[in-house]
Amino acid sequence: MKSLAQHAKTEITKRLRELKGDAIFRPQRPGYVLAPKDNLIEGVTVADFETDFTEANGNELMDYTRQGVPMPAKFCAAYSSSALAVNTFGPLKHAPTELCVAGLGGFTRSLTFETKCPNGLKEDNGRPSLPPNLDVLVEEDNRILAIESKFIEPICPKNQKFSPKYEAPFRDSGEHPPDAEPEWATLYEAVLAIKKLSKDKQRFQRLDAAQLIKLALVLKGHAHSDLLDTYEEERKPIARFTVEQAYSRYVLRTAPWLQSTQSFEPLVDDFDIELGYLYGIPNQVHADPRSTCGIPGSRAPHVWLVRDGERVSTIDLAAQFVLLAGSDGSDWVRAATKVAEEFGGLRLDAHRIGVDISDPHDRFPQAFGISKEGATLVCPDGFVAWRSVGESKSAERDLTEALRRCLAFQRT
Repeated sequence: MKSLAQHAKTEITKRLRELKGDAIFRPQRPGYVLAPKDNLIEGVTVADFETDFTEANGNELMDYTRQGVPMPAKFCAAYSSSALAVNTFGPLKHAPTELCVAGLGGFTRSLTFETKCPNGLKEDNGRPSLPPNLDVLVEEDNRILAIESKFIEPICPKNQKFSPKYEAPFRDSGEHPPDAEPEWATLYEAVLAIKKLSKDKQRFQRLDAAQLIKLALVLKGHAHSDLLDTYEEERKPIARFTVEQAYSRYVLRTAPWLQSTQSFEPLVDDFDIELGYLYGIPNQVHADPRSTCGIPGSRAPHVWLVRDGERVSTIDLAAQFVLLAGSDGSDWVRAATKVAEEFGGLRLDAHRIGVDISDPHDRFPQAFGISKEGATLVCPDGFVAWRSVGESKSAERDLTEALRRCLAFQRT
């Protein structure tokens, strides 16, 4: 039975063949094109990046031999991550002023591909270790934009481990502290701890941002380790729904001849797929995000507010756990300060919308489905964890119970 990664390789190769024809592929290695130029989009040439790759460790443009067996150049794979990086950023190689990623732009120096990045590690003989390569790098003044490209790696199982040489810079030897910054030392320990947090080690072979948030909460002592067991029950229905919808679109839009022989799900609105998927709601995986009105398990609605004279969205308030109360919900805000301490000093912001942060069009209560005396708890991933439509005679108790469920100290 094919794995998910094998299916992905097959489908990616199939699509490239549809776009460029069979002639560019190697007869004996059907997933590889004959030459790097065959794996490029229009407007990108090998000359744009050849020098960068030649200077890198393990030139991915060249065929090589492994244990005496000839191997095709890694760049020639239809699913090559380095080819993905080149095709994405190659058009900007000579137009750095047009490059902007996550709001970081204004560059004047050209980006480089497969750049060697010395990490300070040393071999047993004292010589510097072979530096890793970074797929895309721009360095300018005191700013750095670094991009690591991953194509199918997120769905490929990988044993997460470190070479012993990493231990010295990241761990306290007892005689001197780690050389690495505290944040990196903490992350190193977190990776080492991943497989110790569950008897089922297989579930930690693939992680996404939501799972990393959960992992961070557990490692900091804010959440129970059972929180990690919620990953599959929450995410699997959404993953199945998304894949089903992708296949339905493929059949109906790209391969209509399959309609008579294949079963597929009816199409739902794109909004439902991209913004309307739901967590933890029985028998319901999606809804129109414009109509969910902040029900627990849905994405927190967007409402324009004004803070310190600047416009801000409710979505931007959830950089960590945040309690959003109505203008008359002062009891909820006071409770949040006390409750956070019960969870190891959990970062929990709390605001009265309409008082602490202005709601010029008075849209917040209706958008989130609460009254001016109510409150809603939003997770760092932007989803609503809990809400109280109105006031409570015991705000502190209710909020504590909500957080206990959210952080898996109390499973329902």
